[in-house]
Amino acid sequence: MNYRTTLILLCVLIVVGVALLFVNRGEKAPKDTSTPGEAKLIDVESKDITKVIVTPADGKRLVLEKRGVEWRLVEPVAALADLWAVDSLVRGLAELRSRGQIALTGENASTINLNPPRYQVEMEAGTKTVKLKIGSRSAVGDNLYVQLEGRSKADVVVAAAEVYDQLEKPFTSYRQMKLVAMPSNDIKQIEITRPDGRIVLNKTGEDWQVVSPEKMPAEASEISDMTAAISGLSAAEYVNEADVSSQLLPNKNARMTVWLSAAAPATQPSAPPSTQPGGVTIRFGGYDTVLKENVYVAVSEPGALAKVAAASMDKFNKKPLDLRDRNVMKIDPGQVSRVLVVTDKPATTQPTTQPASRNEMVIERKKQSVAATKPTTNATTMAATQPASQPALPPTKWALKSASDADASEAEVDALLRKFSPLRADKYVAGPFPATQPAATYTIEITLHPAGSVEPVVHKIQLVDPGDGKPMIGQYKNLVFELNSAFAADLTKDFANKLEAPKLPSGPGMMPGMGME
Repeated sequence: MNYRTTLILLCVLIVVGVALLFVNRGEKAPKDTSTPGEAKLIDVESKDITKVIVTPADGKRLVLEKRGVEWRLVEPVAALADLWAVDSLVRGLAELRSRGQIALTGENASTINLNPPRYQVEMEAGTKTVKLKIGSRSAVGDNLYVQLEGRSKADVVVAAAEVYDQLEKPFTSYRQMKLVAMPSNDIKQIEITRPDGRIVLNKTGEDWQVVSPEKMPAEASEISDMTAAISGLSAAEYVNEADVSSQLLPNKNARMTVWLSAAAPATQPSAPPSTQPGGVTIRFGGYDTVLKENVYVAVSEPGALAKVAAASMDKFNKKPLDLRDRNVMKIDPGQVSRVLVVTDKPATTQPTTQPASRNEMVIERKKQSVAATKPTTNATTMAATQPASQPALPPTKWALKSASDADASEAEVDALLRKFSPLRADKYVAGPFPATQPAATYTIEITLHPAGSVEPVVHKIQLVDPGDGKPMIGQYKNLVFELNSAFAADLTKDFANKLEAPKLPSGPGMMPGMGME
C-alpha cells in the first residue's frame, strides 16, 4: 500500500469519527417540548377551584361545588358528584393554554359561536372569580375559541377537544353512583322497619347493641357488614319518578325502610323512620321487572330515586337473633375449679346394636395446700420403683375425679376451657330446645370461684347431637344456638395425663419409623 492510499483512508476515518461524535451528542441532548407563543389562559390552579357553573346555550345550568374534599352537584339536582369526572373537568379548564388572539367583529363573533356562546363557564377560587365564554372548535386543528371576561379579543386555545367533550356531557356523567354520603364509621344509629317488625341498633363507644325489639349485645361482624352495605349502596341507574309506576315507588309503597344517623343515640326510644328528624332515610320499593334483579330505592339525603341490585336488601333482611353477639358465654379459665361432662347415648340398632350408655367425667383443680403437704417419700419411692425406661410424669394442676384421682392432662384441659372463653355460636335459633331423641346428649357444668366471691358460680350448658353431621343444638339459659358437630369430640377425648409419643427425627435420608441409634 502506497503513501497516498494510506492518507486517503486516514482522512475517511477522521470524517466518520467526527460524524459519529456529533450524532451521539445529538442523541444525548434533551428535547425542547415547549411550544413557542403558548401561555396559560387563566391565573388559577385547579386545586384552588371550589365552584364551577356551566351554562350551555339552552340555559340548563350545571353547578358543582366543593365541600371539604368532596364535590357535590348543586344543579340541576342535589347529589353527590363523581370525584374523577369533576376533577377532569376542573383540571382541563384550569390548564387551558392560548396560542394567540383574534378580533371579535360582529361577523367573526357569530362565526366562532361566541355571540351567543356555546357555553359560559364561571369558576370560583378563593376570592377570585373567573368567567369564560366558550365558542366552537376551529375548522382545522384541535383548537377552541374562548373569551375571558375583561378581554375584547378571543383566545385561540390549543388541545382543547377533551375540555369541550367534558362540557357536552349530560349532568348525569358528573353524578356519583354511590347513594349515601355518610361514611360507615360515622354511623351510630340504624333502624330497620319491615312488615314483620322493627329493629333498632345503637352504637355507644365502640360497641353496638340491639335496642329493640329486645335489648341484647350485637355481633360486631354483622353490624360491620350492614354499615358497609349502607355506605356502599350504589345506583345501577338513576330514574325519574314520572317514569315509574306509583305502586312501585319506594315513597308510596316501601317494602323496607332503613334510617341511619351519625348522631349519638338518645336515651329515649326514637320515633319510626317516617317521622325521624335528621339522618338519612333509605326506602326500598318494588322490583323493576319480573326478573327481580333490581329494586327501586329512594334516598332522602342527598335526594335520589334509582335502581339498585335487589341483593342490596340482603344485609338488612335480618332477624334480631341474626344480629345478636355470637358469644354465648365467656369464662375466665383461671377461675375454674371443676368441670363436669355427662354424656348420654341412647340405644341403637343401626348400623350395629348398642345399648344405652351414660358416662360422667369430672375434672377438678387440685388444691395447692394438699400438694404442698404431700410426703416427699411418696414421690421418692414411686420414682425409685418405676422402671428406668419410664420417666415420671410431671404433676399437673388438674385431677380426673372419675378415674381415681388420676392426673388430667393440663394441655387438654386448658384447650377445653378455651372453647368456653368465649363459647361462640354458629347461629342462634328461635327454639325451643329439641325434644326429639338425638344421637347423644351432653350436659356440661363449669364451676368457677371468682376472686372475692364466697359462693361458686356454675354455668350449665346442654347440647344435643342430631347425628349425620348435622349441627349440634345447644342451650344456655334462655339462648338456643347451633354449634359445629365436631364440638362433641372436644368433650369426649381422653383427658388423662400421659407421656407424649417421642417425635421421630426428620430430614434427608430418614425413612418413616427410622430412629437414631
